Amino acid sequence: VEIAYGDLHDRLLISLQAGGEGAPDISDVEQGAFGSFLRSGEPGFVDLSERLTEGGYLEDIVAERLALYSYNDAIYGVEHALTPDVLYYRQDIWAEYGYDPAEFVTWDEFIAAAAEIAADSGSAAIPVWGELHQILLRQRGGDYFNADGDITIDSELSIDTMNWILAQIETGVAMQMPDGDATWAAFNDGTFTSMIGADWYAGFFKDNAPDLAGSWAVAPLPVWEEGGSQTSVWGGTGATIIESSDNVEAAWDFLSFAMLSIEGNVNRYELTNLYPPYIPAMDDERLLAPDPYFGGQPIGEVFAAVAPTTPAQYQSPFRTFLQEQ
Repeated sequence: VEIAYGDLHDRLLISLQAGGEGAPDISDVEQGAFGSFLRSGEPGFVDLSERLTEGGYLEDIVAERLALYSYNDAIYGVEHALTPDVLYYRQDIWAEYGYDPAEFVTWDEFIAAAAEIAADSGSAAIPVWGELHQILLRQRGGDYFNADGDITIDSELSIDTMNWILAQIETGVAMQMPDGDATWAAFNDGTFTSMIGADWYAGFFKDNAPDLAGSWAVAPLPVWEEGGSQTSVWGGTGATIIESSDNVEAAWDFLSFAMLSIEGNVNRYELTNLYPPYIPAMDDERLLAPDPYFGGQPIGEVFAAVAPTTPAQYQSPFRTFLQEQ
């Protein structure tokens, strides 16, 4: 049964505020809404820290992806996806100008080539939308909050990142992404030659631009400076166990398989295109299979390659509120 994003989290919040009345045993909570559950100080989820430690799972999960569901030394959720941001690009358009974005090392190299294409064709290499600033800021080692939950959106690094985006808009390298169906019209007609997107964005291309199969390729993000991170993170959903549940142990047994086993993580990837944060699954051949839409490129290899430099994304009771502004 499908349920709207807002309805899901609103109903769950009400259930937990009523002592768990009517709540399920397990609930996914999207990372952008998770802060809402922390404002009372009692989120209503089972602290999974001890179970994760005793099961030896902490070494098997990319630690940065647990930060989203951690607060006051407790871990309340297990992440579904690594959500690594990569560069999706129209290899046919870039090749017309003699470039392969996979060969760019730094953003400066990328921007120089993109400016040439923009000046000649009017196509933009960087779609601009609400999340872009956060994505690029995290790649540089910043975020809207730090590990202590303090707000850092006004840091010098954050301001510099925003000014960088504005500079790309002025040169035509970046362009505001339109809303709704116009978004995919712009991708389909070549208005945008690339996209900074997470692993799950691959499914968006397949669903909304099927006629461009074979035209798109995937590469790590260019770095801000030599040796820097080749990725960022965008999105995420944590699987939680409701504290008032009568079936906590059975729920944990399920999560152990679904979220903390090779088979469970591979199954999720095959169904949802969510690349797992579970390290033992990353070299499974099913995650590295050639993808026909991307011209037979095994895009899972790109996700695996950038996984070691996945940046942290920190949680706060006020993070949901800030993102709504």
